[in-house]
Amino acid sequence: ALEGAYESYTALAGPTWRNEIDSSIGLEVVGIRTAAAAKKLRGPLLVQIADFDQYVPAGAVAATAAQGRAQVHHYPCDHFDVWPG
Repeated sequence: ALEGAYESYTALAGPTWRNEIDSSIGLEVVGIRTAAAAKKLRGPLLVQIADFDQYVPAGAVAATAAQGRAQVHHYPCDHFDVWPG
């Protein structure tokens, strides 16, 4: 786990959040190919990139955005910094 990720997420999630997930999500995540999926999209696509994201590489997000012909907005922050709190 990345340092500070749990604390950042729980600060956003609130007091009723439970640290649980259905194990079948792992089967779904393995098959996701974001760039290929983005290329198939027909509607407008907005991708917002946190330039200093420690959790999701900005370069990978930008590559996916390019495949989807997305409008891209960059933010000079880390993954969770776009939310107040």
